[in-house]
Amino acid sequence: MERYWQHIVNSTERRVEDFLAGQVRDTSRQDFGRLESEMIEGKPTVYLLTDCLCLYFCEQSRYFKNQELFCAVQNGVSFVERWQREDGSFDFPSCNFYSAPDTAFCFRRLYGAWELLNQYGETENEKELRERYLRLMVNCAPILLHGGFHTPNHRWAVMSALLVLAELMESEENEALTPKQLRTRAAQYLNEGIDCDEDGEYAERSTGNYNAVVDKCLMQAFEITGNESFAACVERNLSAMLYYIDGDGTVFTENSTRQDRGRRLYPDGYFYLYTWMAEKTCLDIFDAAAHKIIRDNMQQGDLAPDCMYIFMTHDRMRRHQFRGCGYPKEYRKFFRGSEVLRVQKGNFGYSVRNHKAKFLFVKFRSLSLWMRIGEAYCDIRNFIPSRMEIEDGDNRSRIGDGDTLGRIWDGEFQREIENVKPRMKIGSGEFQREIENGEPRMKIGKGHDICELETTAEGWYYAPFEEKPDTADWWKMDHTKRKRIITSRLTTKVAIRELSDGLEITVKTEGLSGLPLRVEIGIPAGCVLEHDAFRQTAQAGQSLMLKQGTLRIADGRTRVEIGPGFGAHAFGGHYSGEAGNQDGFSVFMNDYTPCERTLRIRRV
Repeated sequence: MERYWQHIVNSTERRVEDFLAGQVRDTSRQDFGRLESEMIEGKPTVYLLTDCLCLYFCEQSRYFKNQELFCAVQNGVSFVERWQREDGSFDFPSCNFYSAPDTAFCFRRLYGAWELLNQYGETENEKELRERYLRLMVNCAPILLHGGFHTPNHRWAVMSALLVLAELMESEENEALTPKQLRTRAAQYLNEGIDCDEDGEYAERSTGNYNAVVDKCLMQAFEITGNESFAACVERNLSAMLYYIDGDGTVFTENSTRQDRGRRLYPDGYFYLYTWMAEKTCLDIFDAAAHKIIRDNMQQGDLAPDCMYIFMTHDRMRRHQFRGCGYPKEYRKFFRGSEVLRVQKGNFGYSVRNHKAKFLFVKFRSLSLWMRIGEAYCDIRNFIPSRMEIEDGDNRSRIGDGDTLGRIWDGEFQREIENVKPRMKIGSGEFQREIENGEPRMKIGKGHDICELETTAEGWYYAPFEEKPDTADWWKMDHTKRKRIITSRLTTKVAIRELSDGLEITVKTEGLSGLPLRVEIGIPAGCVLEHDAFRQTAQAGQSLMLKQGTLRIADGRTRVEIGPGFGAHAFGGHYSGEAGNQDGFSVFMNDYTPCERTLRIRRV
């Protein structure tokens, strides 16, 4: 860890430099002391003040014991004190007011600052500032006790803040708000059950953001209570996240239900979590992941993750010595709760999703392609699979109709795993992937792996009411009482077969004849497209139809080809409700149903 410490310090210094340059210094202003921004808000200031204190107490920083910096912190805290509402709440003024969750998010950084002052503070001014931070946290009690939440992760932010605050208030003499009341409220949240499924996924599926937010809340809850069930959830999620890291080191976010969906993100927010879990469990997989995150971050020239205060208040983490470095290079993992298959092979990876229009994502290095099928059929616009079958070697199972069976190889012997989940004891170290040449070692199948998707759609029309309705106003009629006339059915099946250098995809339809089907492959804008007949650069929002032959796609050193193409019609999609591809470029291959077409996406 020591080799990366100065990188963390330097990155924190850059953040603090921006804060000092942007801090409001006009004492006549209401927001004196805060970080200037488009509207008055306190959360960025709360976070940056903790960074300031990290540097103030860090001997490796040029801000060590800098009195100008300490004065800036005092002014910032004065603003936070004025900004806090009477009920103790901190607003998120773009949308949330009198907000318990946003108060809880600020509370974590307030507590981090208080811990720094409690651990390193010596002078009277430092001790006085520590007491001001304590008062800010105690003042949060009413909103945390009586406030509510909006989203799943909010519950655990409030819960962990309540548990920490209960400990802090043990010495407080306050009959109106007692530690017992705070713990009782926290227990009400916990009574709902933590939304971490057996595969380690949280309800929001937010691999790029809120997974880490929940992990941090549960980590804090464990540290304040010693309850291992909190740490077990964090361990399951961190294990799951190893299967959501693509070959280029970015996180697969397409299955998220939150604002991180589709964003290209690195797992920087998990750095201190993996370090913490490596210290707790002594498992090499967590140690190697933490090391890989911070090493890549530094080599790419990015700012280090904003977590210096965690390491300064956790001596064992600060002293941690990395033993390995890397993520699993190869894996095949099905997440039952979200019905996502994640596969990473040596030179490419892919993801298959049930119940989604964009059902397939394929990635070669940093070049990511996706597939969907246009079916303008009554009220349907896209093929959305409802059944999913996975064939792994000699094993075949239908998702949702029974257990799947996968295999994972660990060291020199093979273990079978039911429900695609290793039999392991949380924190025991019983199951541990080996590190070979600095990378976690894992093998997958022998090239016979197939995933099949299927759904059946119906063409329907309303029938007249059998009895006279209560109104002639169409919009007030209860149309759920109408019978539907089914005129046709269309079954669409997609088989995805692994090749050594990519995928072979077969699309087969049965039933309805004459529907203009469109297989669409999404390509990032800026790629170079080459065909025997043309060469062009892919422009955002544009498309072409590949009627025959193969199309070669170049993104830097990465070369991929798709085809053979087919183009029986030129229908571009329904005028109503048809999703576009405004950020990327689309390649269409079109035919009429019933049909059976096979194409390949391969690296060349």
